[in-house]
Amino acid sequence: MEQKICSVHLYGLFDRDNFEQIGRFVLLFAVELAYIVYMITAGVPSIANMITLGTVEQGETFNEALGIYEYSVGDNSMLFLLYGVVTIMITLGVLCFMMASVRCAYQAQITAEKGRPQPTLRQDIKTLTDRNIHKLLLTWPVLGILIFTITPLVFMILIAFTNYNHAHSL
Repeated sequence: MEQKICSVHLYGLFDRDNFEQIGRFVLLFAVELAYIVYMITAGVPSIANMITLGTVEQGETFNEALGIYEYSVGDNSMLFLLYGVVTIMITLGVLCFMMASVRCAYQAQITAEKGRPQPTLRQDIKTLTDRNIHKLLLTWPVLGILIFTITPLVFMILIAFTNYNHAHSL
């Protein structure tokens, strides 16, 4: 039970103990590490900017020396909203990945308790062309729907609840 719970915090922890599954551990840990780095560098600021949609307004000042109006660039609220939505979608994807990691740890624990040998990463990949062909064939269409349909739909719905109009465009 401890191994399954620890797999939530460190993806693939149960696989680390089994030499045959070290490839799976490295893959799962790399995904977790990439997510943590993303959240530290860009994810948390994207969520913070999504909440405020920017604090610097576009300004207009008259330059007397040149005799023209000069515009100062403000925050681009559309990009803040877009980056926030993408960060939320990435986080939901990582949560699904975390659930898959816990499921793999549970299956590995059951296999270990029964005394059966653990499948290697190569054997897991081979099952994608045999027993789990449906997972292989449906992964790309589902990802395409999520990326190109659901994410823009959520983005457009969130735009509907802002005060974005022709006066607020750049």
